[in-house]
Amino acid sequence: MNKTFLIVGLLALSSCSSKNSRENAVNDSVNESVAAPANKTLTKIDTINPNDLKANNQEEEVNAIDLKPFTELPQELDGCGCYFYLSKKDEKEDKYIFVNDFASTAFVFVNNRLEKFELKEHDEGSNFYSYSNERYDLKIEITKKSTGGDETSNIEGVLTIKKGKEELKKTFVGTCGC
Repeated sequence: MNKTFLIVGLLALSSCSSKNSRENAVNDSVNESVAAPANKTLTKIDTINPNDLKANNQEEEVNAIDLKPFTELPQELDGCGCYFYLSKKDEKEDKYIFVNDFASTAFVFVNNRLEKFELKEHDEGSNFYSYSNERYDLKIEITKKSTGGDETSNIEGVLTIKKGKEELKKTFVGTCGC
């Protein structure tokens, strides 16, 4: 009986060691097939974290409305109107962020395209103007108004442009007059 236990124990040990030998042989062959040839070097490949992708996509969504100044006035504007800028510096350089014709038409440069808007709502005496086109809704809120000359007013306010759930707000300075 002792001999039986001894034989079974030896068989178990030898099968474990042969299994380890087989695993080592497989690992060695895998390592050889993955190893770089002597004349080539391996380059580290950066991995992408899925959370980073999500954060980048969210940034793109937030920045999907891109408002840029423009310098050439549309031919439809002639005479009286409002001319708004992102800064006093832009005003000196005639870099417009918004222009209108004092009636019902306004222009804003959005996502590399000059967009034409139609006035949809304004109550006399109100400081809110609502415009829209087939792609965007645009709201102008006048926060400060002062006399700038005989027929002009200096204006400060907030421009809000929306497309679906996306919204962008910019403060502006400018003038309205003839």
